[in-house]
Amino acid sequence: MPKSEYDFLMKKPIIEILDGDACLENLISEDKIHNGQPMNVEIHMPYLSGPDICDLSEKFGSPIEYDIFSRWSYMQEMFEKAKYKNKTQEILSYLFSKTNFSMCKNISDLSVEMFEEYYQKATTLAIKKINNFIDYTGDKLIIKNNNVFLKSDLFEIKSKYIQKIDRTYIKEVQSKANENLRQGNFDSVLTQARTLLEEVFMYVLEVDGIQPSRKGNIKKLYGQVKLAYSMSTGKDVDKRINELLSGLENIVDAIAEMRNKESDAHGLGRKRIKVEEHHARLALNAALTMADFILSVSAKNISKRK
Repeated sequence: MPKSEYDFLMKKPIIEILDGDACLENLISEDKIHNGQPMNVEIHMPYLSGPDICDLSEKFGSPIEYDIFSRWSYMQEMFEKAKYKNKTQEILSYLFSKTNFSMCKNISDLSVEMFEEYYQKATTLAIKKINNFIDYTGDKLIIKNNNVFLKSDLFEIKSKYIQKIDRTYIKEVQSKANENLRQGNFDSVLTQARTLLEEVFMYVLEVDGIQPSRKGNIKKLYGQVKLAYSMSTGKDVDKRINELLSGLENIVDAIAEMRNKESDAHGLGRKRIKVEEHHARLALNAALTMADFILSVSAKNISKRK
């Protein structure tokens, strides 16, 4: 059995962090009220069930048959198989991605601000706790450009480690969002729509060698994409194209604001909306269309440089 610098991932305390078992800290959430008071929300990495772990392993090319074994054993098997296929970094990056967090109902139904705070705290605390366990190795995990890897590997990190986002990836997000639609988790669908756009924007910027904004501000990210691909409206652009580009901007604005708990605090006179199925479906389909368009623009830009 070959040795790997990532063998520490096989240890149970680290697996308990990565599969969502370990409580990392508590967060006061104004989105969750009990008896008129904000509730304490335990911060975990997203909880992965046995079938979730098997599906994740298959997603990265190593199917695992679900049976009666413990989640811990499935995690170990996943990382063991990933070692042979050189997929460990990709799996780690996915576990720490907003996509993974957006799949968890108890997290995705938070407002945009609380979701961002939860995500930042959870990933920072998880990395810190794991690094405490592996301190003896003299190495540590770091997050850079949405990728998670050991600091000793930093000099090897190239664009090949950027999580690939393509039409297959978009279809996977659509499938999971449709499942939330069927289950009536409409807030989760909105979060998935927003996360999809955010990740697509960040992906095309990183592929183009541009450092994306890390503030969780989807409008700022779209502004970077528009600048990178000369997508701004203007007098020298056909009116019909201008109208299409304006429509895209409206999609970003609407999806960003639909989950914005603070909208009424900025003098807009609106409270956080109750999401109906048709609203969630519209937001999802709009995000899917825009994500596909942005990937097409990026692909054309890359082909021009070849």
